[in-house]
Amino acid sequence: MLLVVLGCLLLIVSTPVATMAWIFGRDERRLKKRGRAVSAVCTEHIYRDSVTPVYVRCAFPADGHGETDARVLAPRPAPEVGDSFTVLYDPESPRIAQSAYGLRHPFASILLVSSTGAVVAGLLLGGAGALLRG
Repeated sequence: MLLVVLGCLLLIVSTPVATMAWIFGRDERRLKKRGRAVSAVCTEHIYRDSVTPVYVRCAFPADGHGETDARVLAPRPAPEVGDSFTVLYDPESPRIAQSAYGLRHPFASILLVSSTGAVVAGLLLGGAGALLRG
Protein backbone atom coordinates (compact mmCIF):
# COMPACT_ATOMS: atom_id res chain seq x y z
CA MET A 1 0.00 0.00 0.00
CA LEU A 2 2.87 2.35 0.86
CA LEU A 3 4.39 1.87 -2.61
CA VAL A 4 1.10 2.78 -4.27
CA VAL A 5 0.79 5.93 -2.16
CA LEU A 6 4.42 6.93 -2.84
CA GLY A 7 3.94 6.27 -6.54
CA CYS A 8 0.80 8.40 -6.65
CA LEU A 9 2.46 11.26 -4.74
CA LEU A 10 5.44 11.15 -7.09
CA LEU A 11 3.11 11.31 -10.10
CA ILE A 12 1.07 14.17 -8.63
CA VAL A 13 4.18 16.27 -8.06
CA SER A 14 6.32 15.36 -11.08
CA THR A 15 3.74 15.40 -13.89
CA PRO A 16 3.01 19.17 -13.76
CA VAL A 17 6.75 19.89 -13.39
CA ALA A 18 7.55 17.76 -16.45
CA THR A 19 4.78 19.47 -18.42
CA MET A 20 6.04 22.98 -17.55
CA ALA A 21 9.64 21.99 -18.33
CA TRP A 22 8.54 20.70 -21.74
CA ILE A 23 6.69 23.96 -22.47
CA PHE A 24 9.60 26.18 -21.39
CA GLY A 25 12.14 23.97 -23.15
CA ARG A 26 10.25 24.31 -26.42
CA ASP A 27 11.72 27.79 -27.06
CA GLU A 28 15.19 26.56 -26.16
CA ARG A 29 14.93 23.67 -28.64
CA ARG A 30 13.56 26.01 -31.32
CA LEU A 31 16.46 28.45 -30.89
CA LYS A 32 19.07 25.69 -30.99
CA LYS A 33 17.52 24.35 -34.19
CA ARG A 34 16.95 27.52 -36.22
CA GLY A 35 18.03 30.51 -34.11
CA ARG A 36 19.97 33.35 -35.71
CA ALA A 37 22.82 34.99 -33.83
CA VAL A 38 22.81 38.77 -33.76
CA SER A 39 24.42 41.54 -31.73
CA ALA A 40 21.93 43.04 -29.26
CA VAL A 41 22.16 46.16 -27.11
CA CYS A 42 21.25 45.99 -23.43
CA THR A 43 18.47 48.50 -22.69
CA GLU A 44 17.47 47.55 -19.12
CA HIS A 45 18.54 45.39 -16.16
CA ILE A 46 15.84 43.29 -14.46
CA TYR A 47 16.50 42.21 -10.88
CA ARG A 48 14.83 39.50 -8.79
CA ASP A 49 15.86 39.93 -5.14
CA SER A 50 19.54 40.14 -6.01
CA VAL A 51 22.28 42.69 -6.61
CA THR A 52 23.09 41.30 -10.05
CA PRO A 53 20.59 41.36 -12.90
CA VAL A 54 18.82 38.07 -13.58
CA TYR A 55 17.43 39.23 -16.93
CA VAL A 56 18.24 42.03 -19.34
CA ARG A 57 15.96 43.67 -21.85
CA CYS A 58 17.71 44.08 -25.17
CA ALA A 59 17.09 45.51 -28.62
CA PHE A 60 18.32 43.94 -31.84
CA PRO A 61 17.64 44.03 -35.60
CA ALA A 62 15.53 41.07 -36.76
CA ASP A 63 15.38 40.20 -40.46
CA GLY A 64 12.11 41.44 -41.90
CA HIS A 65 10.80 42.62 -38.53
CA GLY A 66 12.86 45.75 -37.92
CA GLU A 67 14.11 46.60 -34.45
CA THR A 68 12.89 44.05 -31.89
CA ASP A 69 13.19 43.87 -28.12
CA ALA A 70 13.19 40.85 -25.82
CA ARG A 71 13.86 39.85 -22.23
CA VAL A 72 16.70 37.32 -22.00
CA LEU A 73 18.70 35.62 -19.28
CA ALA A 74 21.50 37.99 -18.28
CA PRO A 75 24.95 36.90 -19.43
CA ARG A 76 27.69 36.70 -16.79
CA PRO A 77 29.02 39.25 -16.29
CA ALA A 78 25.90 41.21 -17.17
CA PRO A 79 26.37 43.86 -19.85
CA GLU A 80 25.97 47.48 -18.84
CA VAL A 81 23.03 49.37 -20.33
CA GLY A 82 24.19 50.38 -23.81
CA ASP A 83 26.68 47.48 -24.16
CA SER A 84 26.41 44.84 -26.89
CA PHE A 85 26.18 41.08 -26.46
CA THR A 86 25.10 38.10 -28.58
CA VAL A 87 21.55 36.74 -28.64
CA LEU A 88 19.88 34.06 -30.72
CA TYR A 89 16.37 34.79 -31.95
CA ASP A 90 13.72 32.84 -33.84
CA PRO A 91 13.35 34.36 -37.34
CA GLU A 92 9.66 33.39 -37.40
CA SER A 93 8.97 34.93 -33.99
CA PRO A 94 11.78 37.36 -33.08
CA ARG A 95 10.50 38.01 -29.54
CA ILE A 96 11.57 34.44 -28.78
CA ALA A 97 15.21 35.12 -28.03
CA GLN A 98 17.89 34.06 -25.59
CA SER A 99 21.40 35.15 -24.76
CA ALA A 100 24.15 32.77 -25.83
CA TYR A 101 24.82 32.40 -22.08
CA GLY A 102 21.23 31.33 -21.44
CA LEU A 103 21.43 28.57 -24.04
CA ARG A 104 24.58 27.19 -22.44
CA HIS A 105 22.66 26.71 -19.18
CA PRO A 106 19.72 24.50 -20.24
CA PHE A 107 17.68 24.55 -17.03
CA ALA A 108 14.48 23.48 -18.78
CA SER A 109 16.15 20.44 -20.38
CA ILE A 110 17.61 19.27 -17.08
CA LEU A 111 14.28 19.77 -15.33
CA LEU A 112 12.46 17.89 -18.09
CA VAL A 113 14.75 14.86 -17.88
CA SER A 114 14.68 14.67 -14.08
CA SER A 115 10.92 15.19 -13.77
CA THR A 116 10.20 12.67 -16.53
CA GLY A 117 12.34 10.20 -14.61
CA ALA A 118 10.23 10.92 -11.53
CA VAL A 119 7.02 10.26 -13.50
CA VAL A 120 8.39 6.89 -14.64
CA ALA A 121 9.51 6.09 -11.07
CA GLY A 122 6.02 6.97 -9.81
CA LEU A 123 4.43 4.63 -12.34
CA LEU A 124 6.84 1.84 -11.46
CA LEU A 125 6.35 2.28 -7.72
CA GLY A 126 2.59 2.39 -8.07
CA GLY A 127 2.58 -0.65 -10.33
CA ALA A 128 4.90 -2.61 -8.06
CA GLY A 129 2.77 -1.75 -5.06
CA ALA A 130 -0.38 -2.84 -6.82
CA LEU A 131 1.22 -6.15 -7.89
CA LEU A 132 2.51 -6.84 -4.39
CA ARG A 133 -0.90 -6.15 -2.91
CA GLY A 134 -2.18 -8.91 -5.01
